[in-house]
Amino acid sequence: MNVTLSSGINSTNNQTSLGQCNGWKTVKFDRTTSVVITIIATCLLNCIFALFAIASNSLSLVALYRKTSSRTPANLIITSMSISDFLVGLLVQTIYVILRLQELGNIHLCLLKRFFAFVGYFCSGVSMLTILSFSLDRYFAVCFPYRYIADTIHVKYAAWVIFYWISWLAYTLLPFAGVISPKRFHFSLSIVMCLSISISVICYLKIYTVIRRHQRKICASIPAPIIEPSDTQNVRKKKCDLMWLKLQRRKSFTTLVIVCTFVACFIPKIITLVANLLLGDTLDVLYVSGKWSDTVIFINSSLNPIIYVIRLEEIRQEIIAILKNMRSKILRPADCFH
Repeated sequence: MNVTLSSGINSTNNQTSLGQCNGWKTVKFDRTTSVVITIIATCLLNCIFALFAIASNSLSLVALYRKTSSRTPANLIITSMSISDFLVGLLVQTIYVILRLQELGNIHLCLLKRFFAFVGYFCSGVSMLTILSFSLDRYFAVCFPYRYIADTIHVKYAAWVIFYWISWLAYTLLPFAGVISPKRFHFSLSIVMCLSISISVICYLKIYTVIRRHQRKICASIPAPIIEPSDTQNVRKKKCDLMWLKLQRRKSFTTLVIVCTFVACFIPKIITLVANLLLGDTLDVLYVSGKWSDTVIFINSSLNPIIYVIRLEEIRQEIIAILKNMRSKILRPADCFH
């Protein structure tokens, strides 16, 4: 059951080797029942969720594009996440299935493995930076409402999204070009994830504190959050502020759900990496647990569109309209025969 390190691609009828790809780690292990079951099960899951990720994120992107009123800074960040999730379904999960099936047939293509690693690391890094952008967007919206531009996409928000996409793309190319070692790149990726999660936690703690403080002050001075015709201007303003706070609380909770789902999907991978450091290169940690934890990360790309539909009314209504329009176009030819 122990994994042995190998300097090249060595395969027999009962062994599988991941191969040496220009400095990237290589292992050789017995193709046991647990390995075969892991390959088959994860391939089936990734096929299903890849199709769902492609379809659902495509619908989200079309809905965001068609809905003019949805072109806000927050939805620009959702667009960034949807593009990243779409690429995970289209490229990462598809290549994952191809690689696992090749392993069953003792076929090892180093170039394909390197491309899979590249798109995987690129999409992971972009997702982490997008998670950070979600948190910062909500922080500025709640803590600095008069300086926050909520109705239209300001050039600085679009520039920020473009910047971290291009910057992370360039940085992801470095280990594959031999500029930095894979070990150093993995270390930097871990730092990006830790910083993104830590800053997000701090932002949401501050958001919670600000909303609670303002809500207590406003509620203490007005009887109800509903505006009446007889209300004075001061009371009207306080009630509007209270409704604004409720809206910001709902939006902040939505982004918090996205962040927590992202972190939850990465926890199995973190546990696997820690176990690998403590226990060494064993089959259960390096391959079986690794492939299952990778699959959980990939599934996150299918969960995000579900959160959008449940929590964001504008996107939900637009997606329903798109689906109804598609359904009518499909059924229309059939009506001609009646």
